[in-house]
Amino acid sequence: MSVSCGVQHYALVTASGSLFTWGDGNFCLGNGKDRNCYEEPQLVTFMPKKAVQVSAGFNHTGIVTEEGDLFMCGYGYFGQLGLGQTDSKNVPTQIPREFFENVPVLMVSCGTDFTTALTRDGDVFTFGDGRRAELGHENFGDSSKILAPYKLGRTLFGNEKITFISSSAGHTMAISESGLVWVWGEVRIANRYYTSVAPEKVDPKWFDNEAVVYVCAGNQQRAVVTKTGRLFMLGKNENGQLGVGHARDVSGVFERVKGQLERHKVKMVSFGSHHALVLDEQGCVWESGAADRVHFINDESLRYIKESREKHRFERVTKCKDEDGVVVTAFGGNSVASICAGTRLSFAVTENGSLFTWAGFEYDYTVVNKKKFMEAFAGATHPRLGEESSASQAGDAMEIIGQNLRDGIVYHTDNTSAKMKRIVLPGDERVGRFSGISQETMLAFTMATDDRLGKQSPAHALAIEDVMRLVTAELPIRDSLYVDKSTPELQPLITLLGGRNQERENSVSRSNSGIAQGSGRFCVRCLA
Repeated sequence: MSVSCGVQHYALVTASGSLFTWGDGNFCLGNGKDRNCYEEPQLVTFMPKKAVQVSAGFNHTGIVTEEGDLFMCGYGYFGQLGLGQTDSKNVPTQIPREFFENVPVLMVSCGTDFTTALTRDGDVFTFGDGRRAELGHENFGDSSKILAPYKLGRTLFGNEKITFISSSAGHTMAISESGLVWVWGEVRIANRYYTSVAPEKVDPKWFDNEAVVYVCAGNQQRAVVTKTGRLFMLGKNENGQLGVGHARDVSGVFERVKGQLERHKVKMVSFGSHHALVLDEQGCVWESGAADRVHFINDESLRYIKESREKHRFERVTKCKDEDGVVVTAFGGNSVASICAGTRLSFAVTENGSLFTWAGFEYDYTVVNKKKFMEAFAGATHPRLGEESSASQAGDAMEIIGQNLRDGIVYHTDNTSAKMKRIVLPGDERVGRFSGISQETMLAFTMATDDRLGKQSPAHALAIEDVMRLVTAELPIRDSLYVDKSTPELQPLITLLGGRNQERENSVSRSNSGIAQGSGRFCVRCLA
């Protein structure tokens, strides 16, 4: 991912291949310190190679480099670093290439205390905590620790290559080259545990036999995006985060997401603890789940009640408040290329590489005594005793309390759900190894390929294929990780990294087809 959210820490990769981390971390920030906390992204100077993709787990981080090496840092007790031992590492440390049969790693995905890696040959390796069948090992379902990468045989996936993986909490989802979905590990849905010790194929009939192009594993959720852009959800849904129109858990059969989002083609999805984000092909962001819940309880006395704002359908994010409280257009009016939902924060990377964050679903909680709380609530809503209480006018207050008081926990928030800010990196560096085609670039391309204006271009010797690669600037810088975007099975990884959707790119190319009929010259000075 260009940006990845752990439970308490975050990581991102920039256009130049630099790695930044921040948040609260035990070893996992990779900056040479065992425990530290930063509010803003910090450059990881101990990363010896340029990064392409990063994944943040509970207390560990995985980084894939341009050459296909996998570096890990963080807590290592369960072997989740894959180094063959349980020592923790406070700087990125490379897993020996021979642990992956000398094949470069394509991507990594970190769960709670385990890690899943995918090689460029389409093989899956897992390591770390296996007590909940996280590792997908038929013979190691009861093992507590696998310290080095263990290969899952192709026979477990119907002898198909795997093209994409997504791990979270205690389970993993994968896509095979034919567009099938495979799952393993453990999820808890509707107070029942569903465990798959080895990879299990999800019946494609639940997706109308469509090929799947993207999957996302959440804390206790699973999401599937089909080739036609339809979104299907399964899992825990107490806050309506699945966006299916209700707050009941969805178990057994994936349920299709409808509503306003149904009219848009979904590109990717990301789960937070109590909310979810969706990105459509037009670069628009949608959100569903818990927003402001209920505001109260200090010193076990009722202060006030505010209506819960759970969203059971996905709603488009169009407006927000800046840090000064002024209502502005979300994401600076730019199209979004990639999203990531964290425990308390949401992130979006625009096509020009800008990073935006908003605490749309951040809340804290206070543990209270149920009996004392209900006594305080009864007094606050009494016609005479609660006359001065702001809760006295809450006609549906009892329903709100019933929804939000669980196990002695009352949630409250500071009502910052609408605030969004842009995170600026040193030198205003762009986020992500992929980016869209800017208007300035297209203008430069138009001029450079014109028979007259581009006649003096210093790039006159470039082949048109090389020109297009340079213009789009959507592929990793080094040829060692060159991805041919005409290969459909690699589109999920491109999507994860924030690359332009292949179908949308074709649309852009068609709309500018007249540009490509010039001399084929390219003015690199216009792009500088």
